[in-house]
Amino acid sequence: MMDLDFNAAYGGIIKNLESNGHAVLATSASDRVSARMISYVVSGGKLYFQTDRNFEKYRQIVENNKVALCLGAIQIQGIAKILGLPGGGRYDGIVGELRKKHPHSLSVLYSAKADEIELVEISPVFVKVWSAGEGKPAIEFIDIANRTAARMLYT
Repeated sequence: MMDLDFNAAYGGIIKNLESNGHAVLATSASDRVSARMISYVVSGGKLYFQTDRNFEKYRQIVENNKVALCLGAIQIQGIAKILGLPGGGRYDGIVGELRKKHPHSLSVLYSAKADEIELVEISPVFVKVWSAGEGKPAIEFIDIANRTAARMLYT
């Protein structure tokens, strides 16, 4: 196991997340696990998305706020927090970024359901990335809480 610079490793993950905008979100509750694509934005190292409070992912997050995201070779464990309805000027910056980055999702799909759409924040806790470090398969581990990063060659 080789130590990595935490800021460089985590900064690279954030840049990758910012440039994309879609990931698979996994949630679970009452021994039921489900996964689906979400459209998100990144701000301050956290991911934000909107969902209908009638959807399974919303109900599962309310019951169990531990979530996972997958984007290509990047696997993220995180804590989700329901921020509430974004009206009244609250979260205008985040919602504006969501509308800008994902205009179809927010303007067309959610426009008629403004009273049901909740804003959700995900705080990453741990990241695992499969890569080809030094020409060999490797796994990078980034522990956000402890601000550590390391690479292990997969042999």
